[in-house]
Amino acid sequence: MSTVTNTQESRLFQRARISASSLRYYGVGLQNGKYTVTLQFAELANFTTTGWKSFGRRVFDIYVQGNLVEKDFDITRVAGGILRRAIQRKYPAQVFKNYMEIHLFWAGKGTCCTPNHGTYGPSISAISVTPDFEPTKSPPSGPSQTIEKNKKGLIVGIVVVVGVVFLLLAIFFVAQRRKRPQTIDDGYHLDDMLT
Repeated sequence: MSTVTNTQESRLFQRARISASSLRYYGVGLQNGKYTVTLQFAELANFTTTGWKSFGRRVFDIYVQGNLVEKDFDITRVAGGILRRAIQRKYPAQVFKNYMEIHLFWAGKGTCCTPNHGTYGPSISAISVTPDFEPTKSPPSGPSQTIEKNKKGLIVGIVVVVGVVFLLLAIFFVAQRRKRPQTIDDGYHLDDMLT
């Protein structure tokens, strides 16, 4: 495998993720704010063949947060026709709901079978997302804090269960008392009637 030029981090370009139609990446749990998305590419397919196979092209669209940031992106064209040359693209992005979406989409342009079958669709070697602000730091929640939270939850749960049991018992005793027939004592007893 030949080395990739135009980079000091050639290990990032030893392989690339390729799809025939679409690649999606999600960053979740991000703090809301402005970010810089850096995408790094290098064309690793062999488009240097002769004849009709040399006309092969990988062309795709790039979306960041649902916005089209680059249409008909061709790695080889952007690299000046030089294969295995690293190129980097930076795009601003706004995070509103604590996640980011990066979508590379083959829109049917470029070639599909040249120089080889499957040499088309989006391809990417590396992605990085950097905040354009100083992120706030939340205190780490260690095991002792988790145990304290669990103890509080257990105590609240026990109190609620005991309260419900007492309430049900009270309702039961009131209902039993109302069901008992009441006797009327009018001064007569069964023994008095028999004599």
